[in-house]
Amino acid sequence: ALHVLHHRRLVIARHHAAGIDTPMHTAGVGFDQVSTVWLARGLGAHIDRDSACAIGLLPKQLKEKIRPVGNSAGEGTVRAILDTDAKKILTEIGKGAKYIELSSDPYFMDSYIENMLF
Repeated sequence: ALHVLHHRRLVIARHHAAGIDTPMHTAGVGFDQVSTVWLARGLGAHIDRDSACAIGLLPKQLKEKIRPVGNSAGEGTVRAILDTDAKKILTEIGKGAKYIELSSDPYFMDSYIENMLF
């Protein structure tokens, strides 16, 4: 049986699906337009993508595009410092980045609530 604490953690984790869907919606990007989903840190290192998609932690439409990358923050920092091409790419990515305030985004709120249901 699923322990209450584990169930709560699972419900909280499923909310991340809303955090994936909202930026895609805001940018007008569909699942078919996503080439790769890079999963970082412990999540990327230890996740079973079939199970994660089956329970709704990650969108099923992206299952075959999921790639674990480990400690991308640490590796990215080193590359940004040492590799001038990487620094240029990161600068361009930063220029195109857009901040989304999820707590006031109606689409996020709807998706957040929807992902609470099993």
